[in-house]
Amino acid sequence: MWLLDFEWAEIRHALIDGAFPWIHVPSCWCVNRLPDDLPDLLVGIYWSRLAEGISEAAEDRHFHDGLVAASVVGFASNTCSDVFQSDRRWGISTLRQRNLLRVRIFERTAGAHGYPAIADACGTLGEQIDTRWSDVEPMPIYPAFR
Repeated sequence: MWLLDFEWAEIRHALIDGAFPWIHVPSCWCVNRLPDDLPDLLVGIYWSRLAEGISEAAEDRHFHDGLVAASVVGFASNTCSDVFQSDRRWGISTLRQRNLLRVRIFERTAGAHGYPAIADACGTLGEQIDTRWSDVEPMPIYPAFR
């Protein structure tokens, strides 16, 4: 299966798109949660295809450093400051559900790839927003995977 998304077509760093499975497609209205093992599998497929055309991407450290950086960009650029004041639905999930999911994913991703300070900061942020947003339901898994 091939997925083509021209909604936000632009010239940008290749790993922004590669990070989408980890940060759950930040530009899309139809975000639900992927099964826990699927993002790493999708990133691995993306990595192998990217390395075919960009030899530097084949090196583990280059790829994962870039992917963590791309995840930071995706996470930070899609976190709305007004979400701390109120929540609203965008498509099939709320903004707070998206942010809760992404901060936990990013905590795990940064920790797994050698960025303990970022992982700790995300962990602290996650604890704070878990407390403040205790009424927010966890994001549901996509219906196709239920």
